[in-house]
Amino acid sequence: MLGPLLESHAPLDWVILMLGTNDVGPTYRLTASEVAFGCATLVWTVQKSQAGPGGAAPEILLIAPPRLGELSGLMELFFKGAEATSSGLAHAYQTVAEACRCHFLDASSIVQASKLDGVHLDPAGQRALASEVKKVVTGILTGG
Repeated sequence: MLGPLLESHAPLDWVILMLGTNDVGPTYRLTASEVAFGCATLVWTVQKSQAGPGGAAPEILLIAPPRLGELSGLMELFFKGAEATSSGLAHAYQTVAEACRCHFLDASSIVQASKLDGVHLDPAGQRALASEVKKVVTGILTGG
């Protein structure tokens, strides 16, 4: 669906991807590298698109999701055993970003999963991550 969405929303200056947390669930039996490779296919789709200004590809920021925290409730049932895979996403995503020549941000360097469930960001975490994304994008746009 990404291709048609890019076309229908063009022109896009930026595409920001932060995916993969659900993919680390043990049910899927994926390694961090396999999850990152899935993101690489999305990056390639964006890069091959003409959804950016003037028919070029949009800029891409690939964000490694924050590592899992202390799991509770349903999140423990779904993600228990996925902590190591989750911890490996940042390195694997950085490898993808370098290979694909797109921008990269490790969310775990800014925020941590909510103490409420160990997976999602709380409102303060969402604000902190949004602020950092703004800084990264602004820095790239201004050459800083």
